[in-house]
Amino acid sequence: MSTFIVPPIEGDGEWPTLGGELAAWQEATLAFGPGDLLGRPYRVDEEGHALLEMLYQVYPPQHRGRCRFDSDGASWRCTVGNGRCGRRRFQTGALVQRKGSLKSERLAAVASGELAPDAPVRCDGFRREGRTWIPIGRPVVSPFVFIFAFAKEQAEDTSFDAMRAMIEQGPGADRFEVYEERILRRGGDGEAKAMATAPDSKDGGKTTFQGKEETHRWVLPRQKEAHQTTRANLSKRPLAEPWELHATTMYAPGEQSVLEDMHDGVRKLTGEQRRGSRIFFFYRFADPKIQIRDKDDRFIEAELRRAIVDASGPVIASWSDVDDIATRQFLSDEADPDYAERVWLNRSKQRTEVAFDSEAWKSKANRRAGQEIPKGAQVVGGFDGSRGTTVPGRSPDHTGLIVTEIATGLQVKFGHWDPQLYPDGQIQRDQVDVAVDEMFTTFDVWRLYADPPDWDSEISAWVGKYGKERVIPWYTWRERAMGFATGNYAQAITAGDVLNDGDADLEAHIGHARRRFVTARNDKGEKLWTVQKERPGSLLKIDLAVAGIISWEARNDAIAAGILNADPEAYAGLTTDEVLERMRL
Repeated sequence: MSTFIVPPIEGDGEWPTLGGELAAWQEATLAFGPGDLLGRPYRVDEEGHALLEMLYQVYPPQHRGRCRFDSDGASWRCTVGNGRCGRRRFQTGALVQRKGSLKSERLAAVASGELAPDAPVRCDGFRREGRTWIPIGRPVVSPFVFIFAFAKEQAEDTSFDAMRAMIEQGPGADRFEVYEERILRRGGDGEAKAMATAPDSKDGGKTTFQGKEETHRWVLPRQKEAHQTTRANLSKRPLAEPWELHATTMYAPGEQSVLEDMHDGVRKLTGEQRRGSRIFFFYRFADPKIQIRDKDDRFIEAELRRAIVDASGPVIASWSDVDDIATRQFLSDEADPDYAERVWLNRSKQRTEVAFDSEAWKSKANRRAGQEIPKGAQVVGGFDGSRGTTVPGRSPDHTGLIVTEIATGLQVKFGHWDPQLYPDGQIQRDQVDVAVDEMFTTFDVWRLYADPPDWDSEISAWVGKYGKERVIPWYTWRERAMGFATGNYAQAITAGDVLNDGDADLEAHIGHARRRFVTARNDKGEKLWTVQKERPGSLLKIDLAVAGIISWEARNDAIAAGILNADPEAYAGLTTDEVLERMRL
């Protein structure tokens, strides 16, 4: 079974855990939520046990400090103020599993324990059994639990709704007071709510646990801001050891979701950093080596079923209807196979309408983090602009300037302007003039391709100042020209030819771009396509990507014009980085 787990699971006993005690509490207190088993006694399966044991690990005695024991050596307490002995190992958990794998119910069961007056969810010292220290569990003092989602209705219809039903119909219902929009610990010293955004200021400092559902869909700025705000709130009650748990399926690469950002972060960890991670990231998926289609793009049904089983894991696969998933989600005429591959095989699969390969953009082959184009280098530029908008409810487009080094293909963001940052919603033209002048002063600019709409007068001024051979009006509305330029750029990104310095804004705009097929065709009779936003007025902008496309087209034209006269034999035996450096010299 294929998994990506950070930190790696280590040998038995190295990390004490409350997971087993909590699983027993869940089974004694809760019932199954909405579904075929509604109202039956809740049972924690083998995988659920393993996940709880990881999520509820605590630091062992004598971790980074002195510990004092009672006279018979049977109990413990830490005497160092900054010691972590007995405290939670993880501040964040993420369960990234395929659709229909009980993620919402597992999150609801954890949230129930975090709210309960008697659940063993925090360590209150240790007892010794032989040579092993066993943590003693206790409930949270005055807990505040929030279930977050991209929309409040979704939170109420999934994990929060499940939590309410699991508590109401379980044998431990008398511990709680259950209402439509909130659940109270009986006695009033704890509360759980379904939330769509950050909690009110009066609640913001109280959070002791928060569950976040489907964070692969949290892509809008307000959702990402809410994520950061609620994470910050977790630091306000350190004695309660607050934490959060994400329950989600895999993201569509390039959408810059909360989950994608988290996944990118944990993938970068190595060695001791990975082992010491305060995030527990559990991702189960179908092995990419399982090819579910043949060379003619037809499904290989036996391999498709094998992939579904692999993505499910042995526990979920044991009761899943694999044939039904294969037929209904992949093979039927109504199916969206690319969507199904992402949510049922849990593979990192781009949406069919996504323009560029975001995984390739972020790969080691393409990314040169922090690398700069040296002064005096031969470059080309691409400019795409917007003044702003006066249309109510519309988010104005941005303006961008992308510089590409001709020798290496390294692209950098040289200017980025958001109209909403200006008092009147209009970009100040003199700031853009300064950036263009700095580009021509810093580098040997062969050409700047600039899209004229909204910027005709400025571009005309640049032509007059820098020369008509160097500043070329390049209209992106030309379907055939833009279609070929966009296709060339997409192929170059996938091939690893377009290098980038890891700029977050440019990466986001590349990921936001969607395909728009046009009437023009290539020489094979295939429809060409350009790029567009996901919808008019979207907050997910693509202007830097458009600037990148025409900047890359300028590089292609530079190479075709013989700007580079490299001798291939001069680079024999050199690494890629050595070749790039030699080309610069």
